[in-house]
Amino acid sequence: MVAFEQNRARKNSVRKNQRIYHNLSDYARTGRRKTVWIVDGVIKYHRTFSDVVNALTTNGFIVEKVLEPVPDTETVKRLPYFADELHKPNFLLIRAKKEQIVK
Repeated sequence: MVAFEQNRARKNSVRKNQRIYHNLSDYARTGRRKTVWIVDGVIKYHRTFSDVVNALTTNGFIVEKVLEPVPDTETVKRLPYFADELHKPNFLLIRAKKEQIVK
């Protein structure tokens, strides 16, 4: 849990009494990124939501459901620091199935 809290402190900064979320910076710039996610030096490949959904539909998938999970009220009551996660979801979950081609 300590590493998680240290990560949170690094990615958030305060400017003019408004929290600035580092992990939202350069959202539209896709590609390889080096970041801190529990540990230093994690390599990830950022894509916008539209990049992900369009790649699926372009390749014959039917999107059945999209979820952007955030903590529920009970979680925030038990662990108040999770209220910061209501700013935006950290994950995009998509259920899709491959379209069947009938010959």
